[in-house]
Amino acid sequence: MENQGFQIKTTKLNGYATPSAPGTYELEVANNVTENNQYTDASGTRYIVNLKAIAPDKLQQVKEAFKGKESISSEEANGLFMTGSIWKAEGKSSVLPMRGEIVKATLAFVPSRDGEEVLRVTNISVQPAKQAARLDVAKFFAEVEEDVLEHTK
Repeated sequence: MENQGFQIKTTKLNGYATPSAPGTYELEVANNVTENNQYTDASGTRYIVNLKAIAPDKLQQVKEAFKGKESISSEEANGLFMTGSIWKAEGKSSVLPMRGEIVKATLAFVPSRDGEEVLRVTNISVQPAKQAARLDVAKFFAEVEEDVLEHTK
């Protein structure tokens, strides 16, 4: 499927993480990760996970890309924001994060194509979902009726 492209608004950058040192961080996923995010090369197939984070060496490039603009295209944004990858599980489905989900990303300095040490995502893991409390309808409505009776006395 061909990429239809989209616009990234300057206002959406508010709150993007800007990690500056190696470590494990909780980072927000920028978009739903689906089959469209697959990348395959000689080492195998993986899903690219776009994160709401900017590496230190990309901050100036982000500023320049948005200079005088309210938004830029996804093509212009390519390579500006941090990404991680999840390897496709053979014979079973991979657990893929959704937009807005928090993942744990391990960052480390790695050599760039130019030979410089740059901060990049070296591992990413999806966190188990939290269980929300469940509503007990009978108890819920009984408490509401008791509150009403208390206020009418």
